[in-house]
Amino acid sequence: MRSSIKCILATAMGFGVVSCPASQAQVGSVSRDSNSRMLEPGSAKFLSVADADIKAEINPAVYPYVLKVEPVSLAGEPYRVPLSENLGQVDELDIWKDKIVVRGMLNNALADIIVIDKKTGSQQDEFWAYWPSVSIKSGLIIFTKEYPIHFADGTEDHYMLYRLDKPIESNHAPGSAPLKALPAGIPIYPVGTGNVNFDNIALRGPLHEQSAAGFFWNDSGTQAVTLDSFNGRQLLVLMQFQGDGAKVSTFDVNAQSICSEMSVQPCPTSLYLHSASFVTGVDGITSIVVTFGRPQDQRVLSKRVSIDSFTLEAIRDLAHPAWSGTSK
Repeated sequence: MRSSIKCILATAMGFGVVSCPASQAQVGSVSRDSNSRMLEPGSAKFLSVADADIKAEINPAVYPYVLKVEPVSLAGEPYRVPLSENLGQVDELDIWKDKIVVRGMLNNALADIIVIDKKTGSQQDEFWAYWPSVSIKSGLIIFTKEYPIHFADGTEDHYMLYRLDKPIESNHAPGSAPLKALPAGIPIYPVGTGNVNFDNIALRGPLHEQSAAGFFWNDSGTQAVTLDSFNGRQLLVLMQFQGDGAKVSTFDVNAQSICSEMSVQPCPTSLYLHSASFVTGVDGITSIVVTFGRPQDQRVLSKRVSIDSFTLEAIRDLAHPAWSGTSK
């Protein structure tokens, strides 16, 4: 088992290539490494994407950034969309059906997501987020709700979902207009949370804290996982999306237990999720191989968890979210 895990982890942790025996070959996917999502203007790259209708591009040498769109088969003239002057860099450019999605960084922590109508170039929505992860396969964006990182006490991490497959308004609480309106996103976890302004600050008691380099999707963009710390426990949080429903399940992980399994000492006092891979073995069982560790720490811990081992916490209604949530 350890050798098969090493095969999967080699690329994710940047430790070179490890050959996998044929008998241990697996089918799987590794999501984007969220650790790369930091403000590094000098490393900005030219972004260009295209589909059957249009070609879109952003040149990092032109600031403030401008989205340039040229029709391929879609009727119309080329157009330009000036992007926010607050963007320090642009990291991702996607086309999903009738929408263009731009993801950039405002500072070293806070990201900006911009949703643009592909045909007209009109900006449909914009919101701030921590660790947004776009699945272009499913048209879903999962992220941690924004809060003022330097000017607020009692902050709690709330995990949200944005659906490109639905009208923009459905991603906002009733009565709040899209386009830079706060808050944005459908509440997913913690289970009792809603999504109204300031419901993730000035809280008391045990608070949920994300202990991960973001969210990690499976290949189809229907399942995502992260690590949450709460009241002395660390839980892998698995979110599974199908239609208008989301299943939220958790799995307890313990640093000491994993250290004992892997004979790693000294053991870290807490875990930090570096990456995760959804894999399907030859037996057809889907598992998640999770890698714990920080780039500056040579201790790398790993564990393979069958999806069947997770405990169902709740089923969230994506079509009719409980925007106000419940009290803690």
